[in-house]
Amino acid sequence: MVVCTFLEAYDLKDKVIIPFFTYGATTYLNESMQKIYKVTSTSRHIPETLPEDLDAEDITTPGRPDDADIDMPGNANGTEGWLHRIGIAVRSGIFNTSAD
Repeated sequence: MVVCTFLEAYDLKDKVIIPFFTYGATTYLNESMQKIYKVTSTSRHIPETLPEDLDAEDITTPGRPDDADIDMPGNANGTEGWLHRIGIAVRSGIFNTSAD
């Protein structure tokens, strides 16, 4: 996975990692989440932990169907709501909802 190569090449200790996938299907969502959490084990994550049935150290054991318990926007229209749910849009002011 190209993303893992990038993540492993940099010291991301204590940095915040927020997995966001633009691939339309959820076929490999669980496995992708596990890999990202594994290669960034010294980073902070949003969400803080993987769902209970996913183990970053045991990627070969399948959990529930992909995307169960993983909060990820399903389309472009869901992205703003997702950013608000995880607290990013509020903190960073990415979206200006005022009519100023």
